Amino acid sequence: MLIYAQKVPRTKRFAARTLEDLWISQDKTADDIFKLLKLDQRGKNLFDRGELSTWVSYVTKLNKLDEKPDEFAVLIELQKRFGNLELAKMFSAALKNSGPNNDLISSLQTLQFKRWLADGTTPNSLNTMLSKTPILGGFDFRSVDVHLRYLDFYRANK
Repeated sequence: MLIYAQKVPRTKRFAARTLEDLWISQDKTADDIFKLLKLDQRGKNLFDRGELSTWVSYVTKLNKLDEKPDEFAVLIELQKRFGNLELAKMFSAALKNSGPNNDLISSLQTLQFKRWLADGTTPNSLNTMLSKTPILGGFDFRSVDVHLRYLDFYRANK
């Protein structure tokens, strides 16, 4: 019933909050909800799924309950699954398509870039890391896009 209520514009917010509160009361982890929402299923683009925003909202809410909230909590959870550089490539690839979560993906990519900047990652060091990433069949064009997007971010924020 709550899942259906999330699809109705008038009840969407209420249903989402109620579900999140239910999951928290059941001590569900970010990983539990990732699987419950079937975001871990292969063959489906994670970033084209409406459930992604539900999961991000839940992780954010869980993070706020921590003694020391971490602004990078969502990013950390995604990096556990996909790795730092692969996640960056996934963001860049997803942003090339217009999908329901483009604003969310863009904000997650910005958060990743903010973390890289705080960690002292320069565009040159990122380029070195990206060039060491193995790829079957040759060159990964997503790496170029990640590098160019980070270069723009770096110049604007350094």
